[in-house]
Amino acid sequence: MNDSKINTSATALEESYDEFPYETYVYPQTHPERLYTTAKLFGLNPPDIEKARILEIGGAGGGNVIPISILYPKTKTVSFDLSGEQITQANKFKDAMKLKNIDFIQRDITKLEKDLGEFDYIICHGVFSWVPDFVRDEIFEVCRRHLSKNGLAVISYNVLPGWSAIKSLREMMLYHASSFKSPKQKIQEARNLLGFIYDNTPPSNEAYRQIIDRE
Repeated sequence: MNDSKINTSATALEESYDEFPYETYVYPQTHPERLYTTAKLFGLNPPDIEKARILEIGGAGGGNVIPISILYPKTKTVSFDLSGEQITQANKFKDAMKLKNIDFIQRDITKLEKDLGEFDYIICHGVFSWVPDFVRDEIFEVCRRHLSKNGLAVISYNVLPGWSAIKSLREMMLYHASSFKSPKQKIQEARNLLGFIYDNTPPSNEAYRQIIDRE
């Protein structure tokens, strides 16, 4: 993919995230304590959490790393996201809680500064399965470039075969919504398609109906 197409794609994504921001949550499976303990169980020598440097890729509104910064005041965390709206929200939380050990920055991962230094823990949750291949390559490159000696990175992703049923729904929704321009239209049409599929799935296929209903 050439640079102009990459920039156009990134701009479109940024606008859609700004218009419909992700809700921000805590993801316990990415917590440094869990990563540290898991590494110890496998005989590794992970970095001390108390003074760790933490990098979060695609941190949305900061809900995942703010509790870590509160629990470990001597850590230093950098969390970035493509959406300026999300970063504004995260900085409001930061200021309200007077946190000094965390920075939220708006950044495209493909344009992340190379002089950020090393990090003991790198967190990338809810990103990998939703981005193009060139962004996935960049996620691995960021980990290669910025992970400290003995540092740990956690990258979540959806796996097959368990993801197959939901993936098929997502691909149908993406194909149908591609004919519409605005994020609001895309969401509405995607929901309409889900309703159509549900209404036309026979009751005998109860498992698939439950999947559609949950989505």
